Amino acid sequence: KSLDKIFIGPVPYSLNPNKPRKKIFSNKTTNQICNMLEKTILLGTGHNAFFQGFSLGGKTGTAQQAVKNLGYQEIATSFFCFYPAKNPKYIIYVIIDKPKSPYNFASNTAVELGKAIVQEIIGLNNDLPTKPRTFLFKNSKVKKKVFFFFFFFFF
Repeated sequence: KSLDKIFIGPVPYSLNPNKPRKKIFSNKTTNQICNMLEKTILLGTGHNAFFQGFSLGGKTGTAQQAVKNLGYQEIATSFFCFYPAKNPKYIIYVIIDKPKSPYNFASNTAVELGKAIVQEIIGLNNDLPTKPRTFLFKNSKVKKKVFFFFFFFFF
């Protein structure tokens, strides 16, 4: 497919900086959600977006699409992510319409494109590595074992 449907640029509407914004979530709730979204990249369906030294949060999606008189025949995959995970500066949303099998899950379509976009942003900005905003486990014994596993796995 051609790339003529890709939109890259600022949000197509502007926020009025003089208008006070209404806070809809508490800081505690916001932090919990961001931690969960970062864990999605570390351990969940967004794991293909992980790359060492840089933290981001994200969520994958795969949706069925109805075809008139035929039921659900097509799908769309999506990936939302923010970078860096702590104090985000960028939000990326990727939608792949009707990917072809075997590439019919967000984890092997939209996530790959989202990761490439984040890597491009990092390169353009010469960003330094970031620390994760969350810990995978609270138990220090488990942390040591997991760290050893990741260290062994990546080196």
